[in-house]
Amino acid sequence: MPNITITFELPTEIAVVRNSAHVSVAADRLPADMLAAIFVHGLVAKIGDSVAGAAKRSGNMSASDWSRTTMQTVLDALYAGTWGRRNAANGRPDYWQYVREIMRVALAKDTSRKAKYKASDAEGRAETLDDWFDEQSDAVREQIETKAKAMLAAEIAAKAERDKFVVEFNLA
Repeated sequence: MPNITITFELPTEIAVVRNSAHVSVAADRLPADMLAAIFVHGLVAKIGDSVAGAAKRSGNMSASDWSRTTMQTVLDALYAGTWGRRNAANGRPDYWQYVREIMRVALAKDTSRKAKYKASDAEGRAETLDDWFDEQSDAVREQIETKAKAMLAAEIAAKAERDKFVVEFNLA
């Protein structure tokens, strides 16, 4: 298989936080072959994670067919420059993750919806949040979308500020 050369920017320092523990990765200290391995590992994890629990989530399709279709949807979304499969698959805009985040915070005040939300799988939770958003008045939906768009813009601006380091490597 031929190699490709990829050039992209990374922040010089990447924070990894899990279980209240924090480590800081100096990206410029990682050898090129490690960066390539991390890239491949992340790509495989991104696509593979989309089919977690396939046996429960596949409905009338075989788990294998459902997984293949779902993984292709994720890959098509990545090719299109969209990180979230669910947003790409249902036609929701890029800022939709923040709409759902706002709606999740609002769940604290709605115990009946909170119970339904907590009893659902990931897709059921997203559907609960989307349905609840759709039930809101035009004015409320507009306020939520305005806030969500601002949150996305702030994330993009922060990322652009961090992404100053350029790394080149060959993938084998």
